[in-house]
Formats: sequence, C-alpha cells, structure tokens
Amino acid sequence: DLTTSRPHDPTTSRPHDLTTSQPQAKKMVTERSDQLAAALASDLGKTTEEATITEMSVVLHEIDEALANLKEWMKPVQRPSPGVAMPCYSEVRQEPRGVVLVISPFNYPVSLALGPMVSAITGGNVCVIKPSELCPSVSSCIKRIVGEYFPGGGTISVVEGGIPENTALMAQPWDLVFFTGSGRVGKIIARAAADTLTPVVLELGGKSPVVVDKDLPDLTTMANRIAWGKTINAGQTCVAPDYMVCHKDQVENVSKAIVSRLDFMFGKDPSQSDFSRIVSTQHAQRLYDMIVEAEKGGAQVLCGGSAKCDPTNKYIAPTVIAKAPKGSRVLTEVR
Repeated sequence: DLTTSRPHDPTTSRPHDLTTSQPQAKKMVTERSDQLAAALASDLGKTTEEATITEMSVVLHEIDEALANLKEWMKPVQRPSPGVAMPCYSEVRQEPRGVVLVISPFNYPVSLALGPMVSAITGGNVCVIKPSELCPSVSSCIKRIVGEYFPGGGTISVVEGGIPENTALMAQPWDLVFFTGSGRVGKIIARAAADTLTPVVLELGGKSPVVVDKDLPDLTTMANRIAWGKTINAGQTCVAPDYMVCHKDQVENVSKAIVSRLDFMFGKDPSQSDFSRIVSTQHAQRLYDMIVEAEKGGAQVLCGGSAKCDPTNKYIAPTVIAKAPKGSRVLTEVR
C-alpha cells in the first residue's frame, strides 16, 4: 500500500539495535545465491561466475565491512564548543534517518539494490527497495527472498512495478531516497523529492573516456583491462570505458591489441560465448541504431559492427569503431 503513512521515529532505533539484520542479510544472499544467479541469467544473460563476481560478492563485501566497522562508525565524535556555550561539551552522534527508499537500476540489479539496503539497515533505518522493472526475474526473486528472510516488512520491504509505482513512491515523503540510474531519470527523481523536501543521493551515469598517451604502458596488459572493463555485463556499466582518445602514433597498435584481446576473450563468434546480453530489445535496438549511424557516417569498424548484432535477441556484438563522426551518438550520448 503506497499511500500508507510511515510512522517511524528515528530516535526509537539505533544502529546497534539492528545488527541482527546484517547477518540475516548475509544468510539470505549466501543461501539464495543460486536463485539470484538464475534470475540474472534470465534477465541479462550473466554466467554464474560473472553474477557472483559483479553482484553477490559485492553485497557480501558490503555486509562484512559493515559488521567489521559498525562499532567504530557509531562512536560519538568530540567537537569543540563555542565559548558562549561553556561549560558544555559537544559531540556528533550518528542517528538513523528513518525510512529509506532505494530505487535500483537494471544493469546491476542485485548489488545496486541490496548494497544500498545494507547501508540503510546498518544505519538503523527501515528500507524499502524498488527493483528495476526491466529485470523482472531479479525483481521477483528479490521480493521473494526478502519476504522469506525479513517477514512482515518491518525492517525491509520490496515494491515491484514500473513508472506508475515509481511515481506513487516518489509522491510520499521519505527520510532519504537513494537512486541509481540515468541523468534523465535522476532529474525526475530530484524534482519529485524536492516537493516533499526529501534528501536524495543520486548515483548517475555519464561519459567515461579512456586517454592513451604516446608513452603507453605494457600494451597487452592495457588492452586486457580496457577490453574487460568495456565488455563485462555487455558494457552496461556506468563507469565502463565509453570512448578512447589515443595518441596518433599509437592508434594502430592500440586498436589491434584491443581487437586481439576481444578475439581471445570471446572467440570469432561472441554470440556463442559467455558474453552477456542487453537488458531489453528496446535498449539493444538503440545501441544497434547508434552503430548503424556511425557506419553510415563513415566510421571504420575494426570488429563487430551492425552486421554481427541481433537486437531482437538482445545481442550487441563487441564492437570497436575508429574515426567515428563528430556529433554521432556513439560519442555524444550520455548513459
């Protein structure tokens, strides 16, 4: 019930009151990792290995860090008092905010839903999670396992749905909203939060260029890191290498090295490899159209390209483009 009031007095709970929630969250992620991995495979084509590295292990690390440091984080910090207030003493105490809303994105739908949740409950807050509707299997899985390990919704609850549900949620006053996603949607969230004077944390996408100077490091190591960083999760990472600015003397060497590493990682036909898939046919079509636009504008396709893509099956081949036209969407579009 999105219209139900949220009676919650932050002074009635302290972070140490909810330390049992963190071990329970760890138990949930550990015992239901197979279900989460299966959901990730269904929505994004992630292998179990990739799901473990980029999703579940990230959440477990968050939990372990919280458990190891919570007592230290909770300690009051002494601060000097103004002379007019003598002889009082001043300190900063860490208090729960109250009820936190976490709106998670599609690209890392487990770690970017459960990770902020861990931070929320570590701070002694109640947490409401809104998973991405673009990953229905993951959304359903998170709702199911949270209901199993945190019954009653008193500490953590999950709201599924799309734009109508997001709109209804943002019409409510919250003590904090944590949103991860695009700048376009981030503006909508910020405007809605302003109406209720709700503080927000916005973790947004952007452009992430790679700059390669003339005096480059070991070519193979560099190409490996760039190729891996760009292709993990089929490139659906906010800080994935977006485009490269390369010294003119190194363009050919760097291009050949990256194409070689992609071939080594995924073979001649990446569609038959463990390469992940785009979250939806609409997103895949958008990426396909960007490649076609660059090709028609005279870009040089060094590997992949539109001919190797299958947007109807959410597959966009690993593609390296040189000499993309200025103003083309592969250079200008912000995630």
